Amino acid sequence: MTYSILLVVQMPDKSENAEYYARWGEFVKNLRNHTKSNKDIQMLGGSAVLISLQNDLQALCSVVELIPEGLDYKYAIFDEEIEWLPKSKKV
Repeated sequence: MTYSILLVVQMPDKSENAEYYARWGEFVKNLRNHTKSNKDIQMLGGSAVLISLQNDLQALCSVVELIPEGLDYKYAIFDEEIEWLPKSKKV
């Protein structure tokens, strides 16, 4: 069985808290760099990543360590291999 985690760090509202928005931007930059060197982490867009737990929890730990204090995140755990479907053509 292949487990994976979809993790999304919520983007703060820039007008409400510029400091947290800047932290989020730095996090996304660091996350992009981090995914280049770790094949178990797939960047899906923005601050959403799919983390494979096939080998161990190291990839998950490395992403969680990057999240700045004060930023909210949500996650979903999948216990099946994710099947990506082709983009449908507009009718």
